[in-house]
Amino acid sequence: MESHVNDRHRTLGPARRVAAAAVGFAVLAAVLVTAPFATDAGAVADAGQSGQVVSATPVAWTPQVTNGYVRTFAEVGNTVFSGGSFTTVQAPGTATAESRSNIVAFGKGTGALSTTFQPSINGEIFKILPSGDGQTIFVAGGFSTVNGQTVRSIVKLDATTGQRVTAFNPGAFDGRIHDMFLRNGKLIVTGRFNKVGS
Repeated sequence: MESHVNDRHRTLGPARRVAAAAVGFAVLAAVLVTAPFATDAGAVADAGQSGQVVSATPVAWTPQVTNGYVRTFAEVGNTVFSGGSFTTVQAPGTATAESRSNIVAFGKGTGALSTTFQPSINGEIFKILPSGDGQTIFVAGGFSTVNGQTVRSIVKLDATTGQRVTAFNPGAFDGRIHDMFLRNGKLIVTGRFNKVGS
């Protein structure tokens, strides 16, 4: 029997071997894709979800950007950072909007705006990324000054004070940074630029 199976496999032409491999891969992929969903569905049922629809307002404590839009969020501890293109933000339960320059920090669960983190960034923010040390964040976008200093497209900020961490100085980008990733201790950036520094 084993010899017959091996002989049959040898007689398959290249096209048939590729087709057989593709079918086998498709079956494996279908199993890998569908298995987690089945597990998740069971977990929801076990968690006591009785077919209720989630609330249209899941939380009421998030601040409101009153002019502009938000592109990115990040968390460090109990602080949430939000960036985009805006100049005013209104805390929940208040009627007065406060000035913020394209980035704002607020308390997770309360929405209270940070009074110490108020950096001035003169352009749109596309991405905020925690550095991993619990104390600083990377901020990237299409800006040229941070707190009155020339800083192009990317900056590292103290997550409490909003001050620039000057030890991080990669050189000036000649365009925007749209996204960032941390991989194996390296910061990888993508965007619309051709030069960094000179």
